[in-house]
Amino acid sequence: MRLSALALDYDGTIAQGDAIGASVREAIAAVRDSGISVLLVTGRILSELCRVAGDLHFVDGVVAENGAVIHFPANDYSQVLAPPVAPAFTAELRRRGIAGQAGQCLVDFDTRDAPDALEVIRDLELPMDEPDRLHGAALWRATMTRTSSQIRQESDPHAGRPNGLDA
Repeated sequence: MRLSALALDYDGTIAQGDAIGASVREAIAAVRDSGISVLLVTGRILSELCRVAGDLHFVDGVVAENGAVIHFPANDYSQVLAPPVAPAFTAELRRRGIAGQAGQCLVDFDTRDAPDALEVIRDLELPMDEPDRLHGAALWRATMTRTSSQIRQESDPHAGRPNGLDA
């Protein structure tokens, strides 16, 4: 059996402190030269990934926003696979002073703001328990030191139920 694709995580795997070292880029190039497609997989918003990683032509494809967006750098083609972020969600986050960056299908914010963002999701009655019915606003990712799963366990009495929101 021949390997035909290699998927690599960005943060903390191939990138350290947002940057990819020259030796990592060289290794990725060698893998691609051997005929193996290289995919970059990340929970980051695609525009944020482009900001920190620069030109994405060093990989064949990108899976971003926790799987909600795919992008092919060679032809600049992107496909959104999930509903967009609900405008009411981002408006309410701004109204409450919760800083975050909206992607195409998720909102990224600091973990310190996660309980407040979760309150917004609940106040707006956005679904969180059935991944096939999720609205973009419920596809949120908290960054920094704690995962969204840990935050839910701290602030959600229904923690532990499968809901597709793990970062």
